[in-house]
Amino acid sequence: MLRAFGVFCLLVPLIVAGAWLAMQHIPDWYVPPAIAPEDYQRVRDDVEAVFNEISENLMGSKPFVLLLNDEQVNNWMAVRGHMLPEAERWLPDFIEDPMIRFEDDTVTVAGTATRGSVQSVVSLTWRFDIRPDTIVARLHRTRSGSLPLPAALIGRGLDSFSADSGSGPVPVFGDDLDLAGHVTQAGTGLEIENRFRWKNGDRLFRITGLQSKNGVARFEIEPLEHR
Repeated sequence: MLRAFGVFCLLVPLIVAGAWLAMQHIPDWYVPPAIAPEDYQRVRDDVEAVFNEISENLMGSKPFVLLLNDEQVNNWMAVRGHMLPEAERWLPDFIEDPMIRFEDDTVTVAGTATRGSVQSVVSLTWRFDIRPDTIVARLHRTRSGSLPLPAALIGRGLDSFSADSGSGPVPVFGDDLDLAGHVTQAGTGLEIENRFRWKNGDRLFRITGLQSKNGVARFEIEPLEHR
């Protein structure tokens, strides 16, 4: 009995230390971009070029394809506060340095989470099921460092988000894009009404396809009747 207790006492700190190291692990791909002030305008110009492309395509009635790469989007997020001051409030106060990754038909969003003296890179990996009227976003993997996070913990956060977002419209990107419909929780995922409003020209559209691979996301977009 004493021997077993001694082994237990030895294993407990090893397990705790292993879990701590796993939480502190930083994925190889998580390298938030550092954008120098002299490059802010270059990033702003890129955002405006993409937004102008979307606006021009939505003025017509034909479906179109929008390609975004994760390096590009990560640059946008790195200078979001300089382009749109209120964008700093899009994330909880304890999350910094957000990043996105497009790989193998998944989209991973990550950030550095700080709670007290504990800091860890938290990542959520999503899979998307695109339907005519609904987009189902399912959590594929959740991690703190390399340590899996309980899905139920994330589910509570999604429940709070869907409750806040249920009445629509929901701002998605500042003054440019709204969710025109509703968001509801579906287990450890979200069901998003597949109807969006692009405010430049008050154009409605839906997403008919989404593929992601090798750092590139391919969105297939269909303009809807102008309202």
